[in-house]
Amino acid sequence: MPSNRKIDAGYVTMEINPPLERIREDLREIGRDLSNMRTPLRESVQRVVIPSIDANFQAGGRPPWQPLTAQTVERRVRQGTGTKILQETGKLRQTATQFSRWEIGTEEAHIANWPEGVKERARTAEYGAREWKSGRQIPPRPFLLIDDQDADKIEGIFLDWMERRARGTWTRRA
Repeated sequence: MPSNRKIDAGYVTMEINPPLERIREDLREIGRDLSNMRTPLRESVQRVVIPSIDANFQAGGRPPWQPLTAQTVERRVRQGTGTKILQETGKLRQTATQFSRWEIGTEEAHIANWPEGVKERARTAEYGAREWKSGRQIPPRPFLLIDDQDADKIEGIFLDWMERRARGTWTRRA
């Protein structure tokens, strides 16, 4: 019979080891640890979000963005700025995929340090909004998107982090 069970006057009693108060303390500590999501957010941005944004630019959107108009292609060829969508200067892609421009909080992550003039243009594109320019409607070309596979990877990062935090708490007490 295991050492944590006793037979006493016909009743089965159990000793809980570690004591309940110690388990409560450990759970409170885990709760405090899990209230700050900065570590898994940082890891998610570096390992999943930024590569996904870069893949969006590389592929010309996922799903594909609406092509540039013939007039836009002609203008860009004349100016020598290339014909890649949302990459006339390269600042938007560079900003969105540069980790140092991201602000990682305890509950959220976002691009905080946009270059002059890029934030206003990015704001409409990141949410897929439509923008009017010179009387023409510019189609939405969302680039800050993650797909289902990316979401699964991010979930895995958070679950692994939570498990490491819980194991660390229990291991320190053992």
